[in-house]
Amino acid sequence: MIKLWYAFAKRLDDPFLRHGANVGYRVHSKYRRKGIGKKILQELINQCKNKFKILWAGSSSNNKASQRLLLSTGFKIYGVAPKRFKVGRRYFNGIFFYKELENK
Repeated sequence: MIKLWYAFAKRLDDPFLRHGANVGYRVHSKYRRKGIGKKILQELINQCKNKFKILWAGSSSNNKASQRLLLSTGFKIYGVAPKRFKVGRRYFNGIFFYKELENK
């Protein structure tokens, strides 16, 4: 079975970080640029509203589509980690995002 897309929110074990969750998502390459990523991320955000105060996400500096998706769903950039990822001989910065949630 091939997963076409997924999204997750993971609460951190650290008692000082339990008010938030790391989020992630992936859409199979055949189904990208069809609005699926935005729909699943928006649904994930909605499901997290009564569970968390804040969401965190990260992206590689070369993943412009992911950065656009996060920004379009209300995430804001809060930091950059130089040379966070290495692919072959190339390094890419890590870009970190957050979204404060309004509880219903």
